[in-house]
Order: sequence, then C-alpha cells, then structure tokens
Amino acid sequence: MILSALLRISLPIILGYGLKKGGYFPEKNALSVRLFCVRIPIPALIFLNLYQSDMSTVQQFLPVSLSTLMFTGIAWLIAVGGTALLRIKRHRAEIIIVTIFGNIGYIGWAVLDAILGDGGLKRGIFISAFWWPNLYLYSILTLLACGGKGSFKGQGKNIAMNLIPSLGAVVLGLVLNLTGLALPEDLIYFVRSFGQMTVPLILFTVGMSISLRDSFGDIKRLLPLTFIRTAVSLAAISLTVLILPMLDDMSRKSLLIESVMPVAAGTLVMGQVFDLDNRFIASAIALSTLVSFVTIPIVVGIFA
Repeated sequence: MILSALLRISLPIILGYGLKKGGYFPEKNALSVRLFCVRIPIPALIFLNLYQSDMSTVQQFLPVSLSTLMFTGIAWLIAVGGTALLRIKRHRAEIIIVTIFGNIGYIGWAVLDAILGDGGLKRGIFISAFWWPNLYLYSILTLLACGGKGSFKGQGKNIAMNLIPSLGAVVLGLVLNLTGLALPEDLIYFVRSFGQMTVPLILFTVGMSISLRDSFGDIKRLLPLTFIRTAVSLAAISLTVLILPMLDDMSRKSLLIESVMPVAAGTLVMGQVFDLDNRFIASAIALSTLVSFVTIPIVVGIFA
C-alpha cells in the first residue's frame, strides 16, 4: 500500500519532468501553474473538506492546525540554531527553509489518503490549513535571522493574493459547517472539480522544477541535509504531540507520517517571491523526494 501511494505520487512528477525535458511544456510555465494551484484548487479543496467534515472530526481542527504552527516553530529554532552553530553562510536561508517545510499539503495528502483513508486525508487538510501563512511568516523570520538575505520589499500584493483565498476558504468552510447551511449540489460539484486538480497539478510542477544535473552536483551537501531534516521534523513533531494531549489517535498518526514528507514544492514559490536560489531549492526537493521512498515506509511501519 505504501509503495502504491509513492507510485501514484511519482507519476505526475515523472510526467512533468519528461514534458519539460522534451520541450513540450517549458519550465517557465511552472510558476503560473503553481500560482494557479495556490489561489484556486487548494482553497477549493480546503473549503470542501472543512464544509463536509462531520462534527467529531471538526473538533480536531483547532488542535491539529495549532500543532502545525508549533512544530514549525520548534523545527525553525533547531534549524536556525544548528546553522549558526555550524557557521553555515552559503545558502543558509535556503537550507533553513527546506529543512522546516515538508510537503504536508500535496504529497502528504496523497500518502495519508492511501495509508489512513478519508480520516487521514481530513487531518492532512487540517494540518495544512494555515500552511501558507506559516510558510510566509517563517520565511520572513528566516531572512531576518540570516541578516536580510533575499528581499521581500514590494511583495505585499503578491503575498496577499496567495494568502487570502486559503484563509477565506478555512473561515467559510468552518462557518457553513457549524451553522448547517447547505449549498446547492451544482455549486459543490463546481468547487470539487477544482479541488480534485490540486495534488496532480502541484506534483506536476515539482517534476517541471527538477534538474537532475543540479541535484547530483549538490549531492554532497544535500544528501546529509535530507536525512538531517527528517530527524529535525521527527523531533519537532514528537515534542508537539507530547505538548498537545488533546490530539486524537488519528491526528497523532497523521502528524508523525507528515513529518517525513520531502521538501515542500511551495518553497519554490518562496524562492521566487524572496529572491532566493531556486536551483538549490529545486535540487533539495528532487533529492528529498527520492529519499522519501525509503524514509516514508520506515516511519509509517514504526509509528502508524
């Protein structure tokens, strides 16, 4: 089942990489596809899952979404402290960002759905409900911690356009669920048709961003980092689960599985917005995705 889930994850990535290499779908189009996902399909999927969740599941929304903020903060402190202790200067901001942000929202959803079923997928939606505000917050804190490397001046409109749809989807989905207001079935079908695009499209853009030559060129730095970030994530998640006893069993399992996801595709958006080295970030995504074929089955076998 785990290998089947990883295969389903890999096929859109392979397609994106193959079409890019063949010149059929140029890499320059990847940013437009990613922005489309962030602003339309992702909010549609978030809204639909919150709107259609039963009340017992919705009660886990607050502790699960809070856990995301908590474990990211713990991982950030470890990454900032570790890079400072090791006196890392080259790509320090990029290393911190790819260490603390796993692909909990795209690859994570696919793995949770395959392993834990609908309950796991719903927890995955809760875990990533505030992922984009979290991503921007800790990316900006990372730039400040690294002495202002990169830039976020003049990005206010772009940031707002990425954040507002997802946050609006969270609020609207919860309000309609709690008030019991029913939407027309045709409207639900319309929203669902966009939400179903999310996972394959975002994985497709991961494939478009991969450069195997760059990945192998950076492998001496990236391979140790890949295993270190898995250890950091596991430590941060474990502390979070201990601190938040109100998490139910399904939520704890979902969080532990999410901790071993590869580097998030959304970090490429941060590289674009904040003028970081997207080649290095894409290489980290590619290598960590390959390594996840080993780490995901091991961690799932131990904890889930």
